[in-house]
Amino acid sequence: MSGLEHLIEKILSDARDEAARATEAGQAEAASIVADCQRKAEAEKTEVLRKAVEEAAARKAQLISAAELSVRDKKLAAKQQLIERVLTAATQKLNDMDDRQYAAFLSKQLSGLELPEGAEIVVPRRYREKLDLGAVHPRLRLSASDRRVDGGFILMSPDAESNNTFEALLGNGRAELEKIIAERMF
Repeated sequence: MSGLEHLIEKILSDARDEAARATEAGQAEAASIVADCQRKAEAEKTEVLRKAVEEAAARKAQLISAAELSVRDKKLAAKQQLIERVLTAATQKLNDMDDRQYAAFLSKQLSGLELPEGAEIVVPRRYREKLDLGAVHPRLRLSASDRRVDGGFILMSPDAESNNTFEALLGNGRAELEKIIAERMF
């Protein structure tokens, strides 16, 4: 082998060695990059799973809260319906008083009242003919008004008017009545 061939062989050998070292270094770097990417991917996967679990737990809590609120609202609505039925039944029972009960009710409501001259009362039509107003209150006369009263009465004087219909009386005391009914029923 001549000096030139030997030089060429040396250059080629050095180039092969350098290429092998570069390939080894490249493969090591590639392996390091792959391992780093795998670690990052695993960490990201863990974080995504953690967030998904947290979001699922939060969503579950929201759904449970919404369901509990819905149940509470339905219970409240059912209680309100029952209270409304009781008040309607009470109004109906008051409106269905017989003549004797109605006369006693009027006497009790009007006893002790100082009624002015010209005071009138509007009563339900069904009681008009049978009611002895003189026994109820001596200064009171039956109004000629054709106003409709289902139960209770409307007291009118020249200066004022007092609505004592059962609907008005129950309406004015509704909040207190609802509280009493709720305490007794629930």
